[in-house]
Amino acid sequence: ASAIVGVPGAPLSIHATAGTASATIKWATPKASGVTHVTSYMATAQPGGFSCSTTGTPPARTCVIAGLTPSTKYTVTVTANNAYGTGVPSKPAKVTSK
Repeated sequence: ASAIVGVPGAPLSIHATAGTASATIKWATPKASGVTHVTSYMATAQPGGFSCSTTGTPPARTCVIAGLTPSTKYTVTVTANNAYGTGVPSKPAKVTSK
């Protein structure tokens, strides 16, 4: 799979910490931000597609995914976005909600 020119790379060092029916996700900036700076991030938990996102200049690198089912194993990935679109997903992190 070739990278799309302009979009950011994958966020790095994904950490997911379980909360009550939630997970706190933290990550590091991508090595390559693409042609323009990163404008937002989105963390998504599967199954269910629950997500949280951040914006700002620069956007925060942590957010809380709420609405998770207790005692369920989730796989979380984070994507970075810029003016050109959404970059490739991060390596997944595993978390089991409380």
